[in-house]
Amino acid sequence: MTIQERALAHYGETRQLLKCAEEAAELAAAINRYLANPCDETEGSVIEESADVENCAEYLRLIFGRFAIGMAKDVKLMRLEENLNNNINCGA
Repeated sequence: MTIQERALAHYGETRQLLKCAEEAAELAAAINRYLANPCDETEGSVIEESADVENCAEYLRLIFGRFAIGMAKDVKLMRLEENLNNNINCGA
């Protein structure tokens, strides 16, 4: 059993989903601070919060299904590739 599986079993889905939302918000805030003031400290915050979000991504795979998230990710990557091939200037 992985650490994330153990935490999910111990804390439950609701708590871990709330944790994922919290970590995503913290990453967004860290990115905004970095864009406003690029320096070692703000870069470190982005790196730290990115690690938290990557760890949370595993909770999402466990809760919503690795296959379903993988399929959605593939669709997003295909759309990005299509946009790049068509030179469309919009966000990923």
